[in-house]
Amino acid sequence: MSFDSDVTVPRLAALRKRYQADLDRALKNDHEENSALWVEFNTNRLNELPRPMCANCVHLQTGMRCRLAGAVPPPEVRENGCEAWEFDDIPF
Repeated sequence: MSFDSDVTVPRLAALRKRYQADLDRALKNDHEENSALWVEFNTNRLNELPRPMCANCVHLQTGMRCRLAGAVPPPEVRENGCEAWEFDDIPF
């Protein structure tokens, strides 16, 4: 899934909230023939959202250095991202 280049922590939270609401609606809808397809679609969309971490942040430089902090972030930040995280949209 490709995202706009401006996916930040607040925008990611809003997308996750919207996708979860869509999934909840699809799960409640058991009267339509294609409800299983909507559940699958919305589940996949939710699961494909990027997880904030230094490895997929635009601020990452060589040597795992953060351009904003000017240092190597601690392990908990590297694994969970920080408030300045911005998705780099690189698929690997």
